[in-house]
Amino acid sequence: MKIIIAFLILSLLGCKASSFSQCSKSILPTPDSSFFNNPKPVAENIIEKYVISYFNVTQPTEVLERVSNVEGTWDCHTRTEYGNISIDTYTCDMQLEQTIRFENYTYEEVNRIARFLLKDDEFNKWIDNRFEPIDATAGCFLEIKDEGNTTIIEYGCSD
Repeated sequence: MKIIIAFLILSLLGCKASSFSQCSKSILPTPDSSFFNNPKPVAENIIEKYVISYFNVTQPTEVLERVSNVEGTWDCHTRTEYGNISIDTYTCDMQLEQTIRFENYTYEEVNRIARFLLKDDEFNKWIDNRFEPIDATAGCFLEIKDEGNTTIIEYGCSD
């Protein structure tokens, strides 16, 4: 009887018994056309803009590191949380690096949204799990990593 009830519940949730662990994963919202129009996002911040547009802040920006020099003091490593998504921004070395963690989202789901937001063009293309410049000697890249229960997008630039 318990097995029958479990299958009924899984059926109602749209899950298959063989993929119950995948069923508990969340689905990311697909951006609509207004997301791309007002204001038009650029590749450097499109993933961050997506998170800010579709998720609410659950933990305000926390300063993890500050830098001081003759020009002043600034926050160079911060983290903001949006439920199961967190964005770390690191600029301490004067280059932008971002790490966006998607907890309880599958690699396939994060990859689907990243490829929806970033399309191959004359300057950049997808190669496996990386979106990078066609001339790979310099420029910015985005890489998607599967860390089990967490899928990570890393964004950075090289000289």
